[in-house]
Amino acid sequence: MGIRYKYGGNTPKEGFDCSGFVKYLYNDQGLSIHRVSRDQATQGSPIDPARAQPGDLVFYRRGPNQPVFHVSMVVDAAPGEIWVIHPTSSRGVIRENILASSYWRPKIYNVRDLIR
Repeated sequence: MGIRYKYGGNTPKEGFDCSGFVKYLYNDQGLSIHRVSRDQATQGSPIDPARAQPGDLVFYRRGPNQPVFHVSMVVDAAPGEIWVIHPTSSRGVIRENILASSYWRPKIYNVRDLIR
């Protein structure tokens, strides 16, 4: 939390973009994933967002025929809530409930399980 956003960033020292951040978190746990969010969105298995669990990744698109442009990691979930951690260009790394966000909620493309 509080780490600054940097496009193409891959470390806490330089800052992170969204896909560099989740790649860093997965690598820290000994798991290898692709570097770019649109490639990460092809890994693992899609799951129902209502079944999201910590460690799952949420992918976002601006519209139905648009490419994936953002990824976040689930840190907590409950009925009507999906709490994620992700770098945003305006606020750096933050934690938020994306189902309560008028910006993120309509852009959710899918949730993927890359661990289980």
